[in-house]
Amino acid sequence: MDTKNSIYNNEIDLIEIFKTIWKGKFFIIFFVMTGILLGFLYIKIKNPVYESRLKIEIENIPPFYSDKTSIIKSTYDFKNNVLSKTNFDNWKSNLKKSSLVFNSFSETIIIDGTELTSLSRDSLLVKTSQERDKINFIIKTNNLQILDEFYNYNHYISKLLEKEYVFRAKKELKLISSKIKDFPETEPFIIDKTLPNERFITSIEMGKNVFNIQRPSVPKKISPINLLVYGISSILGAIIGLIIVFGRIHIGQNKT
Repeated sequence: MDTKNSIYNNEIDLIEIFKTIWKGKFFIIFFVMTGILLGFLYIKIKNPVYESRLKIEIENIPPFYSDKTSIIKSTYDFKNNVLSKTNFDNWKSNLKKSSLVFNSFSETIIIDGTELTSLSRDSLLVKTSQERDKINFIIKTNNLQILDEFYNYNHYISKLLEKEYVFRAKKELKLISSKIKDFPETEPFIIDKTLPNERFITSIEMGKNVFNIQRPSVPKKISPINLLVYGISSILGAIIGLIIVFGRIHIGQNKT
């Protein structure tokens, strides 16, 4: 009997709750619409952030790096040269106009093993990752113009490293040649060492790149997410409306 009364009372309570919500529906709708309006204003005021991917593939491995470490060392060389202020200043000195600023992407911190920069206006948030023979730059920015400039800067670094690698390969060839003169009996062994350097130099001179830099992908808007903003703002508006509706009833009951 008590169980039936409890179920009956619960049903009455639910009916009363729905009646209260129905009576205050316009009040609740008002706050939902207000929340959506505030969400709309937030979207308009907030600077949008876009994400693009720039992939760099290592196509021509320098001969003086061992097979096991070649990708790691080439990647390390590329990153270090990109984050060199001297290189950046030299690149920018040859341009008439550029909105890309070194500090916008060079001040990196390590979070969970990835390199990140703080995102401010006209800056890049660059996350780097590596997969086999590729370097991935995941770029977040609110200035789409600097995406192309960042690509051009990376292309400049690529050519700079190619010159450095060719210079190093030629230097090793000279060193090998001097050893042949001093130790003629080692000539067969040393020839095996010279061929990779000669092939590398020839391939670069014929136009083969060490790094194949792909154009940045079409930027996708990642912040603010309109549906998420509208969803959260409307839910918050509904909650505030419900709190006020039930709060008014509770205050009225206490007065009586």
